[in-house]
Amino acid sequence: MLRVDFYESGIGETIVITFPGGGLGVVDAHPTTLGGRPTIQALVKDKEVHFLCLTHPHLDHGADLLAALQGNPAIKEFWHTIPNVKTFFYALEEFVNFPSPVQDIIRNQRKQVAKCFLDLFAGVASRKTAGKIITRSLDSAYPKMEFDGVEVWTLGPSQTIVQGFENAVSDKLANPTRSEPNPNPISGILALRYGESRPPDIAEHARRRSAGIC
Repeated sequence: MLRVDFYESGIGETIVITFPGGGLGVVDAHPTTLGGRPTIQALVKDKEVHFLCLTHPHLDHGADLLAALQGNPAIKEFWHTIPNVKTFFYALEEFVNFPSPVQDIIRNQRKQVAKCFLDLFAGVASRKTAGKIITRSLDSAYPKMEFDGVEVWTLGPSQTIVQGFENAVSDKLANPTRSEPNPNPISGILALRYGESRPPDIAEHARRRSAGIC
């Protein structure tokens, strides 16, 4: 049986895919104070975790992924949609250190976001160096993957959107006064196919997105 659980935290959400063989896929994760789910450590403890997926680097989508990574030493893969990780996180470091006229509370909130994702990717990088995790940067051209007979397709973001985001990050590095690039457009969109369900029409989905239909 394929099962997908959506946990609402009041700010962000956590999506846990349980594949027919019992392994998990975790798409985004945010701590909850509403009592709607167990801790992320409890959800992944002693489980086979095929992948953690960060759809895009906003805190309400990824604040608990580092805890998930730390809660299971055998997570196999980490997925994200950031086209150039080194450039993006260099930009984050520059933003943290760059003097800003905004109020201290706003600056501190943004530092919290930067630290969260710097720590997450540093944790992934340390495991990658040790050969214990595979990282994948996803876009709509990425080939399908399969777990326990379940096909996982990446419907978005398009390569054009990914390239535009990378260009915006580079522009921000060249000119710190420019607006921060918005990660929302590079959000990962996954589709699952199991059994006799209809395969996703990637070309049609891309057409509908560009036309603003979905």
